[in-house]
Amino acid sequence: MRSVFQWNLGGRALELGKRTLIMGIVNVTPDSFSDGGQFLDRDEAIAHAARLLDEGADIVDIGGESTRPGARVAPSVSKPAAGKPDPGANLRVGSLAVSAEEELKRILPVIAELKKKHPAAVLSVDTYKADVARAAVGAGAEIVNDVSGFRWDARMAKTVAELKLGLDLARASTRTIRCWGGSVNCKRRASLCWRALHASRLLAGLSGATARMFPPRLAFMERLRLRLR
Repeated sequence: MRSVFQWNLGGRALELGKRTLIMGIVNVTPDSFSDGGQFLDRDEAIAHAARLLDEGADIVDIGGESTRPGARVAPSVSKPAAGKPDPGANLRVGSLAVSAEEELKRILPVIAELKKKHPAAVLSVDTYKADVARAAVGAGAEIVNDVSGFRWDARMAKTVAELKLGLDLARASTRTIRCWGGSVNCKRRASLCWRALHASRLLAGLSGATARMFPPRLAFMERLRLRLR
């Protein structure tokens, strides 16, 4: 029997534990690994999100920048507070990164229109940038999904704490992602993953961001048998 608890999203709460909630994904990007380019158009993205809700999605997660392995991180937010590069970051700094302005241009119209048409929908924004998170929440998002676990923008933890909303932390690092290829055993993979998540959880607590969850991320594993294990 799983524990049942309330996930505080600021203005309301989601009940977790009684059943597994489903998060539908809308990539408003030209280059996401799963559906790159299909939903870059605003109307296509909105229609896709509406379909996900009609099919039973409990949460719709909307992102405007691909963070697939090998993508690039925005230079302005690629370093932690101390000014030293994060040795665990798997994304490269460079001119091909999506700017905050471009990311907002892609996702804000989608979030705003979805909230207008489906006011009861729970919307999440997939971003590692604090400025994008703040603007998305203003447009109607209630959850921030930060694949970096607070490691690519030093302001993100404080921003989430100030906004008092739901927080979805994951991990993405060279050390963990490269392990999926088979260089270490499954126990070691799990250890690396949970170690990174624990560090992000401590940072969230220190920043006052108390509403948080830590899902295992299997989508970037390279082999099906490793996903199943």
